Amino acid sequence: MLKPEQSADRFRAVHYAHLRHLALFALVVESGSFTIAARRLGIGKSSVSRQISELEDFVGARLLNRSTRALSLTDAGRLIEQDCLGLVEAATHAFDRLDGDLPLQGKLKIASTVEHGQYVLPPIVAEFVKLNPMVDVELALGDAFLDLVDNGIDLAIRVGSPGPSPQNITRKIAELEYHLYAHEDMLSGPDAIATPADAVKHPWLLRFGGRERGVWSFEKDGVVTDIHVEGRVVSNTFSARIEVAKQGGHLIAVPNFVPDSFLKPTLRRILPDYWIVPRYPIYAVYPDARFLSPKVSEFLQLLTARHP
Repeated sequence: MLKPEQSADRFRAVHYAHLRHLALFALVVESGSFTIAARRLGIGKSSVSRQISELEDFVGARLLNRSTRALSLTDAGRLIEQDCLGLVEAATHAFDRLDGDLPLQGKLKIASTVEHGQYVLPPIVAEFVKLNPMVDVELALGDAFLDLVDNGIDLAIRVGSPGPSPQNITRKIAELEYHLYAHEDMLSGPDAIATPADAVKHPWLLRFGGRERGVWSFEKDGVVTDIHVEGRVVSNTFSARIEVAKQGGHLIAVPNFVPDSFLKPTLRRILPDYWIVPRYPIYAVYPDARFLSPKVSEFLQLLTARHP
């Protein structure tokens, strides 16, 4: 990777002359049409078309396939698309940082685990867009570690590990801790659960094809007890496991960030005197950049303030 001074040394007057063309290309790609890009910039559609043609003449390759209905990127256009979008984003961030009165605008793309996207982020996202009516939010939910730059992701929420890329900036925002829950009908009688050993007598709701484990560790007064559990019902979605648990007969370990409203009216926490270990760090991860995006910065402030 080139160092900043090496990039600056390679920059020539001819490149400077075409910065506007690169920015315009990015706006056309983002807008999906010459007409919308022209309207955003307050210039004529013919001027947009001419400048794109000038850029294509300079690089010696067609960048856009044009038709009466749509635009599409050529192979050459795809090669420079992200760099050009980054150019516009960097310029926007620079002006935003210099003008604190300028409202945030554009799109904020967030990648998150499904559980965070379902139980944690909705009220935070709702508050964020209410505070910033010119910003749109896109949520990409899943357990895969998507490459932030390749997928245009501004911020990722990751549990346990920040992911494989050392170029990303990582900030720990919270800690995941499991609590054990049972149906209220299981809280009394001969099968009532008073110790981790009692929990082995009941089936657990577990996740298949994922990280959910069959061995759980409980800590109390510095003593750790391991138990081996089995699940008669397994599911790849946490929401489905909760709904099954509400019907009774199963135990379920619930992350501490799941609001009580999702567990009511029948699930109750059990073994509150025991800690389930280990706990897992929850990270906010964003691409390494000279300046943190104002949109990301403001969302991070809300996230850290509101996260359970």
